[in-house]
Amino acid sequence: MKQTLIYSLNVWLTSVVAAPLLFLIFTLPKNTGIGIEILPFEWLMGGVLSVPSFLLLYLTSNYLVRLRFSILIDKIILSLVGILLTYIPFFLINGYHLILDGDQLSQPLFICYSCATVICLWFYKFNPPG
Repeated sequence: MKQTLIYSLNVWLTSVVAAPLLFLIFTLPKNTGIGIEILPFEWLMGGVLSVPSFLLLYLTSNYLVRLRFSILIDKIILSLVGILLTYIPFFLINGYHLILDGDQLSQPLFICYSCATVICLWFYKFNPPG
């Protein structure tokens, strides 16, 4: 349980920090008027809005340890769960508009958070006991 907590914390914290940086790099060429000054706000809001997702990721990783799949299967499942957990806060804020006609900020921000989450899920070592 301790290993899955550390793994989930690493993934969550790195995603919360890295996604706004990816967003800044991704939107910089478009010159949207968004700069580095909003990074602390994005980190704060990303952290607050993703706490339930962190808890669900932790519970999912604990459940996967009990199922004893291979690490590859675990990571694929966690990647799908991570994308779903990333989508939920955006859906709660924007509703179905994110997919159909996402605004100029929500779609790129969702893509950056999803990419950061999946990259972190695969970067950090998922080392379940047993």
